[in-house]
Amino acid sequence: MKITEIDAPTGEITTRDATPEEIAAHNADVKYYADLRVAQADAEEAKLKALESAKEKLAKLGLTIDELTAILG
Repeated sequence: MKITEIDAPTGEITTRDATPEEIAAHNADVKYYADLRVAQADAEEAKLKALESAKEKLAKLGLTIDELTAILG
């Protein structure tokens, strides 16, 4: 992996190999954000399932579609 550094005052651009620590930090970041996306997707799926369950339970109580929509939005 390469690192590009730009010296703002001079505009000098330097490209170098990443250090093992930088590579490890990058890999940890990639894993963290991948895990975060999975957790967010799982949470969204659980929320949708809970909403569907709530709709089914309310419908069993005899509420109409219009009433369900008014309650749940």
